[in-house]
Amino acid sequence: MTKDDDLDGDGYLNNDDCDDNDANRNPGKIEIVGNGIDDDCDPGTPDSPLDIDNDGDGFAENEG
Repeated sequence: MTKDDDLDGDGYLNNDDCDDNDANRNPGKIEIVGNGIDDDCDPGTPDSPLDIDNDGDGFAENEG
């Protein structure tokens, strides 16, 4: 396996794909909030409802 492999066949090379064994997780996917999975390979998008600041106080639900 090299950084230039695309093991899951999703069109994203191993170097750019956060899980090259799962074609459903890559930088081209839309994040599904609430499933607890980093679908879009972007740690900055919320993966869980607890990662969202619902009340606008500057803190996500899991931060208090």
